[in-house]
Amino acid sequence: MRKSRWSFVLAGVGVLLLAGVVYAWSVLSVSIAQEFPDWSRAKLSLTFTLLMAFFCIGQISCGFVGARMKPRTGIWLGGTLLLAGFVVSARMSSIAMLYLGFGVLGGFGSGFAYIAVMSSVVKWFPEKRGLVSGILLMGFGLSSFLIGKLFQAWTPAVAGAWRASFLVLGAVTFAVLFVCGFFVRRPIETEKSGGEGLTTGQMLKKPKFWFYYLWELMLTAAGLMIISQASGITADALPAVSAGAAATLVGLISIANGLGRVLFGTLYDKAGRRVSMLLICLCFAAAMGLLLVAVKTSGTAVLTCAFILLGLGYGGIPVCNSAFIGASFGMAHYQTNFPVCNSAMLPASFGGTLAGALYDGAGAYSGVFLVILAFAAVGLLCSGGITALDRTK
Repeated sequence: MRKSRWSFVLAGVGVLLLAGVVYAWSVLSVSIAQEFPDWSRAKLSLTFTLLMAFFCIGQISCGFVGARMKPRTGIWLGGTLLLAGFVVSARMSSIAMLYLGFGVLGGFGSGFAYIAVMSSVVKWFPEKRGLVSGILLMGFGLSSFLIGKLFQAWTPAVAGAWRASFLVLGAVTFAVLFVCGFFVRRPIETEKSGGEGLTTGQMLKKPKFWFYYLWELMLTAAGLMIISQASGITADALPAVSAGAAATLVGLISIANGLGRVLFGTLYDKAGRRVSMLLICLCFAAAMGLLLVAVKTSGTAVLTCAFILLGLGYGGIPVCNSAFIGASFGMAHYQTNFPVCNSAMLPASFGGTLAGALYDGAGAYSGVFLVILAFAAVGLLCSGGITALDRTK
């Protein structure tokens, strides 16, 4: 089985590539906004907030019940919920139904499938935890770019045409998760022995965990603030840009997000936590500085660099989560410890709504960028706090 463990990685990437379809919200929401022009940016952004919230709830739910089911069962359940979410969204006529379909069902299904894969495949690679986490999560990160481009290509520029595309997305997502689910499994020895490590309760008593949790919360919120508003930021900075070019620029975040997961996964294995966390903070700070320049100068190159840095930094966060939890608290209770760590996305998910509200209030994104700079500064302090705790041992 260990000789074929890379086949589990390949299947896991397939699952996460389609389960990450929910991250294409920034592109998918454009068509919905055109059909419902009376819905404010903040109101639409709440869909993404609910999506991230139920993504976390789905992860935690899978963490606590997943040990009693085969990984494929968790993946199939996630695929079924995603299909239901797209069907409800495609047939909705009110914002509440969009919240239920894309936000609640889609988010929960995506989170459930995510943990079913991560908690199984990573355990095959104790010596390459960061790298394998990065490869798996690359699929999740690239999803929004690939699916966003396909959605634009096959969706006619006619009001309501997005509804048929949503039904196709739901069906394709379900089919891929169903097939790939057959090829994902966890190590038999892990199921029998459980390994060594701290329980979730013991982990929650460690100050080191809470420093990391705050770091993750600040930077995840910062990333979601930009991701949820990426199309609007592009239109604000480049008023004359075409829809296709704007989608490509927004897609750079997704591409960099995917690459960042592999790069930071490799970096974590080789250079450790401190260097990885520091560089992620610096990526966010530099990206915000460039965005402030981009909206003032309408510079395409500056905006491009900003989105790439933002994507790289944001992509490094989940990889660090996976590697940090396994390295710091062991693998015995990884299936519950990892989603508990990821629960920082629950409060962080309000970042999208906050960004929309800040824009609605000021009519500009400068305030959003300054708030994110402050979040990056808090992240640097948290990383320093973990370093100080490590030195006292």
